[in-house]
Amino acid sequence: MPFRTNLADAQQRMKEGKLMPGEDVHTDKNGHVQASGQISVMQINGRLAKIILEKNPSRECYIEESFQLDWMYPQLSPHG
Repeated sequence: MPFRTNLADAQQRMKEGKLMPGEDVHTDKNGHVQASGQISVMQINGRLAKIILEKNPSRECYIEESFQLDWMYPQLSPHG
């Protein structure tokens, strides 16, 4: 589900000219939306992380971030 949601979101942003820098989204000859590259993969990973955190509100979670996940910043606090 996060993958399809991400593709639908990317398709809408592509139509609006609002893709993130480096985000590779295009429509193939059959009309299917395709997303590739590091930015697109991290968008999917970010959505998966959000679902996991929302479904486990009583658990602590530690994130080692190698790529910026904007939605996460308001919830973060330093550890140790």
